[in-house]
Amino acid sequence: MINDNGSILTTTSIGTLQWYENGVLVPGATSQTFEINPLEYGVYAVTVTVSGCTIRSEDFTYLITQNEISQQDEVQVYPNPVNDELTVYLPAASEAVNFTFMDMMGRSVKNLTGHGPEHHISLRDFETGPYLLSIETKGKKQVRKIIKLN
Repeated sequence: MINDNGSILTTTSIGTLQWYENGVLVPGATSQTFEINPLEYGVYAVTVTVSGCTIRSEDFTYLITQNEISQQDEVQVYPNPVNDELTVYLPAASEAVNFTFMDMMGRSVKNLTGHGPEHHISLRDFETGPYLLSIETKGKKQVRKIIKLN
């Protein structure tokens, strides 16, 4: 079984693990977690080998257009679309939080570090268009799609 936590896939299976991306074995991907590229569509699976017996998980399909904010998610990003200032609210965040804005080609356009639960981020200098916001705190990474308007 594969669980999705933003851009990290996990399995609770125990044994010898091997991850696959789009049907192709990923060399060195043998841990219980597998980081995916949030900019790319992909089909993922993991095999588990125990006592010579190998079992393959069901395919996990990652779509960029999937629902970006689940009901379980505590992170709030608003307004979206945004004109000038974006607010990010992380109720559980008290330690350092890293924000990375990327264009749709995956290039980093802005990096910030903050502390605490509420962050106000100026996007006045951004061109109009879509961006990805990576939010990383306490080893957990989440990605949100942001639309910048004039």
